[in-house]
Amino acid sequence: MARNQKEPLHERIARQLGHDIKDTSAQWLPSLRELSRKYEVSLQTMWKATSHLKDRGILAFSQGKRMRVVPAGDAPAPADLHGGSATALYERIKKRISDGTYRAGQGLPKTRYFVLTEYCSNDTVCEALRMLEADRLIHKKRRRWMIGPPEPEINVRSPRTADRPVVVLVSTNSSYHDLFFDTHLDQFSAEFFSELNAKEIEYKVAFNDWEYSMRSLFPIGREGTLSLINSLGNRYQGALVMVHATSAVDLPEMLSWLCQFEKPVVWLDMDNKGPGWDRQRITRKNFFRCFSDERRAVNLAVDHLCEAGHKSIGFPKYEPYLRDAYFLEERIQHVRDKIAGDNLELSITVPPVRTEPWEAWHEEFSGISYQALAGIHDTMHQREPAARGARLDAMISDELLGRTPTLRELLTDTDVTAVLAANEWLAINYYYWLTYAGVSIPRDISIVAFDNYRRFMHHPIATVDLKLDELGYLAAHIFSGDIPVRHDRRGNIPARPVFVDRGSLGPPRTGPLKLPG
Repeated sequence: MARNQKEPLHERIARQLGHDIKDTSAQWLPSLRELSRKYEVSLQTMWKATSHLKDRGILAFSQGKRMRVVPAGDAPAPADLHGGSATALYERIKKRISDGTYRAGQGLPKTRYFVLTEYCSNDTVCEALRMLEADRLIHKKRRRWMIGPPEPEINVRSPRTADRPVVVLVSTNSSYHDLFFDTHLDQFSAEFFSELNAKEIEYKVAFNDWEYSMRSLFPIGREGTLSLINSLGNRYQGALVMVHATSAVDLPEMLSWLCQFEKPVVWLDMDNKGPGWDRQRITRKNFFRCFSDERRAVNLAVDHLCEAGHKSIGFPKYEPYLRDAYFLEERIQHVRDKIAGDNLELSITVPPVRTEPWEAWHEEFSGISYQALAGIHDTMHQREPAARGARLDAMISDELLGRTPTLRELLTDTDVTAVLAANEWLAINYYYWLTYAGVSIPRDISIVAFDNYRRFMHHPIATVDLKLDELGYLAAHIFSGDIPVRHDRRGNIPARPVFVDRGSLGPPRTGPLKLPG
């Protein structure tokens, strides 16, 4: 068949590759170099072709990662893949605004960007932008298109605090309210309050339950919350509910009660413990459920471990978490479900629970105890003052691994080549403890964690970011109402976890682990 001279080579290759993908059930594509050899084109052309399919939602990949075929159900409708009318482009840009890809207050990419990436004419792009402007989804600021409606004119006198809109933050009690600003939810709350402040929206606190002696300071229960909402009048913008699904048996009734005020009610189901408590049960269109997608996060971690070539992973249990951490057993079960569901050539080892040295540092929650490591070094030096170099290193290694029986078993008595940590704090402990024991990360063993807390981002740990900051952004804009917010027909707003590799994930070692000494 004669080649269409008007069709760029990379588009022709992309079309051909797209047809080949449909004819197979492969979940992953070969490397770019292998594809370029198969289709007899340069690496640059192949890169353009795969990027073209990525823009169309057929492939998903990031720099340095394998290319994954997006399941048909997750891909956009065929009519919306690229090109097409201004209406189709309008819908694609609107979707990116509603899911937070293009954020309110930021600049929209230039017209030329859409011409090149969406394969539209300049007139089509301009028409789509005019449609977005007419719906107040974007506005012109000097020569840039900005996301969101135009800002109101700034008055010389700032609006009085008493006139500002208010969101009511309903928490279980003071302790649970403190969690909102703690390490785990800091990513959500920081983004949430930043967006509210940008719109000059305030917040007030109410508690679902607390001691009677504190009733004079804060609204308590439905009676107190009702009094607060009535006092706010038209300033009331809605409620963000931070009550755990297991701590209040009447939570669905409370959510329904809050919805009667006809303002948005957002429930932060942080660990996805109420999957059925959406609009199917809270039958109100002003109800939204924000949640962290734990299963997708675990699947993402397992996918990257398999992609790196690991066949056997370990998942140590941390004893204090067995008492009060909901996510430990759940994440282990998600791994097993992923292995069974996808029929993966992967085994998981969950060693018996043993006491580990960092359990005494649980309250610090600040990473490894360098003082403890230094103390072990000094103890070894005092025990054998003449020990130097490799001999001293071997003594320290043996002592460190002797104090961590779980890690020693995974390293020496099994074929485990990667450790999946229950959270990032444990992963940091694993990393430094093993490093000081003479184990090379990731050459000897890989470590993958969850969370991606801001305070831990400087540590070289591969982790799954649960994207709570994205949830905070979307939740805030439900209340501000300036842009549409992505949600399904049941009002569910899941976070979209992403994998962040900071260097602790590598290919599996090919032989037994060799420890110092």
